[in-house]
Amino acid sequence: MTFVFGYTPGFAAIIAGAISQMSVSGAFYLSEPLTYFPIVGTSGLYLTILSGNGVNMKIPAAAISSEASGYK
Repeated sequence: MTFVFGYTPGFAAIIAGAISQMSVSGAFYLSEPLTYFPIVGTSGLYLTILSGNGVNMKIPAAAISSEASGYK
C-alpha cells in the first residue's frame, strides 16, 4: 500500500499491529511444541518446526502410522 498507493500507516499503528500479532502467536509458540512432542518425538518435532505445516500433514500422519503399527 505504501509503494503503490502512497498510504503509510503511522508508527503507532505498526507497533499496535505487531503487538497484537505477537500476543496471538505467543500462545502457539508455547503450546505447539508441548502438544506435538508426545506424538512425533524429538526428531519429528525438529522437522515440524523446520518445515512447518505440522497440523495439516505431519501430526495426522504420525498419529495414524503409530496407531496402525500398534505402537504405544
